[in-house]
Amino acid sequence: MTNEPKVFIVMLNYNGIDHLKYSIGSVLDSDYENFELVVVDNNSSDGSVEYLESNYPSVTILKQSENRGVPAGNNVGVRYAMDNAAEFILIANNDIRVHPKWIKGAIEAAQSDPNIGIVGYDVHGRLKRIPLEDYNESVENWQELEYKHEDGYIDSMAALFDTDVFKSVGLFDEEYFIYGDETDLEIRAKKAGFKLARTNIPIWHHSMGTMEETPVKSAWLAMRNRLRVSIKHDPLTGILRSIAQLYNTGCNPFLDYDENSAVMKRRRPRSIIFNFFIITAAVLWNLIHIRQTLEAKRRDSIRGSQ
Repeated sequence: MTNEPKVFIVMLNYNGIDHLKYSIGSVLDSDYENFELVVVDNNSSDGSVEYLESNYPSVTILKQSENRGVPAGNNVGVRYAMDNAAEFILIANNDIRVHPKWIKGAIEAAQSDPNIGIVGYDVHGRLKRIPLEDYNESVENWQELEYKHEDGYIDSMAALFDTDVFKSVGLFDEEYFIYGDETDLEIRAKKAGFKLARTNIPIWHHSMGTMEETPVKSAWLAMRNRLRVSIKHDPLTGILRSIAQLYNTGCNPFLDYDENSAVMKRRRPRSIIFNFFIITAAVLWNLIHIRQTLEAKRRDSIRGSQ
């Protein structure tokens, strides 16, 4: 019998068998006993489910009949975890490698302050790919746990949630499909009084993942959803500022930027003219769907105040 809090690791997968081949083993080598790994498979066609069933019988697989996106898939795992008495839920990408103490350290950080609801990590590969050798060196040099409160946002590649967060503010907003849903949830959590914390535990992230194969769709969703987050949480001046920033980032010919940055690849995917039209399409989408977005904002506000 262990006194460790029950942790469910929710890992979403869609045609990511090549990533699963290194991430699953890394996660299962965690220096923590009381956890269950749950893989939510969004109807993969690359043999991911068969690979997991053959090689990792201890892993719980929740098979979906269609790909409804990241937030909807993660919500399937979150509901499963909460139905099975989870105390903490660790949302993890399928393209990460983790330090063995990533669970134990995050739990310690979360329990250091009853108001901490979300804990993150020192992500190697947050904005662009980092050589695996550099990450391995960080793991070897890591000595002791450090953590501090985070005023910004926690990287979504790996984040530990106290289940009270989901009970208080609800689950991920499924309208996003991918990008923006984690920021939206973190904002809602902070509005409800939860704090965020970041540990110094190193995590390696492949960067871009399966969305690298569809760069235009990736850019469109990132732009569209950035504006949707702003509409849900910012005043009018903030919304207008977000629109202006998108046009400046995507269309300014004199902008100095890192071409290898995953974020910039989504905000400046092609030529200036192409970027102008895709940004304009993102603005128009949000105008067309403004009523649904404001209704979601209203529901979140009511839930967060209860």
